[in-house]
Amino acid sequence: MSATADPSSVQASAFAFLEQLAKELNRGDLVLPSFPDSVVLIRKALEDPNVTPDRLARVAMADQVLAGRLLKMANSALLQRGGVVVTELRSAIFRLGFAMVRNSAMSVAMQQMFHTKDLGALAPRIKSLWEESTKVAAASYVIAKALTKYNPDEAFLAGMLHNVGKVYIYTRAKTQAALVADPELLAHVQDSWQGPIGKAIVESWGFSAAQAAAAEGYLDFKRAVDGGVADLTDVVQIARIVAGHDPQDEATPDFAALPAGRRLKLDQQNAAPILAASTAEIKALAETLRA
Repeated sequence: MSATADPSSVQASAFAFLEQLAKELNRGDLVLPSFPDSVVLIRKALEDPNVTPDRLARVAMADQVLAGRLLKMANSALLQRGGVVVTELRSAIFRLGFAMVRNSAMSVAMQQMFHTKDLGALAPRIKSLWEESTKVAAASYVIAKALTKYNPDEAFLAGMLHNVGKVYIYTRAKTQAALVADPELLAHVQDSWQGPIGKAIVESWGFSAAQAAAAEGYLDFKRAVDGGVADLTDVVQIARIVAGHDPQDEATPDFAALPAGRRLKLDQQNAAPILAASTAEIKALAETLRA
């Protein structure tokens, strides 16, 4: 705890902050960031079953950041086919597929949210969360494709969104000077509330129940799953471990020690080749998301 802060004052500030968060959550009144217009238009366009790559390209061209992200994603190591580089949006959208176009648009929106201005002392933490989210999104995509029947695009987005509760808490806590100055107490607030807040945000943005559940439960490694079948939360939990694994470390994490790893049927023998094969893909895709 900060040497200059009065402990009772800090505790009172934290309690008031928590009380306000609880009220907002119970009322369904969280102050959510708005999506960029281009992201809203992309999502609306994708609701039309007759939407075409040409129409999506016209929408995306209105936003240089989104257009650039779509081209970079299409030319990433994960998605580039036959070494052919695409240079125009229609071809990029055709290569990506509509689900990944939606995910690319969301990555732009999330990046803007993570890069909210005037975060002060919390700015480095927000930056670290963004970098973590990009790696986990990429790892979730690779793991879902390799080990599950889940749509890798849905897993990608679950990984991208999983930290949103923490980001919300940080952006709200930036005005609580005493709380910001006490990393231990702030971490306690974050760990206590990021789950339900993350779930509420993902639900309010209209994403799937499985993606909302992943945002709520990815830190609960003892959670039980009906039928013992791996779900998206399991994918995100393992993706966080994979994303944090040093490729230079010859020791493979003991995934079988975790319920999520066992449900995904990961062990020392089959995990090593998956890690080796996915390292370059995860790095390339994560770097594309951060561009």
